[in-house]
Amino acid sequence: MRVLFISHEANPSGAPAAFLHIVKELFDSVKNLEAEVLLLKGGALEKEFGKMCNTVVCDNSEPFFHKVLRKLKLASEWKPDYANQLRNRSFNLIYANTVATLQIAMEKYPD
Repeated sequence: MRVLFISHEANPSGAPAAFLHIVKELFDSVKNLEAEVLLLKGGALEKEFGKMCNTVVCDNSEPFFHKVLRKLKLASEWKPDYANQLRNRSFNLIYANTVATLQIAMEKYPD
């Protein structure tokens, strides 16, 4: 089974800490689990996720040049392209830890 875990951050606060615990439990209890973690923002728990599986931290910050163009009303709102992080990968299950990460899962599998 291939699983994608998506977390909005990796700081040792409520949702990310609970998310790390769930991921650890799944790795301990599910045989042949293949998984990746997509973190929208890094943090202190990043290394813990990396010990279990491939972990990608997205740089979703708006480039300076785009910010200038947006202020001049020459560019639209900044929207990070998380789909590039997931391109050419397929998963049987996507676990999004918060509503903030649900949109990324929906972009990957809109149906």
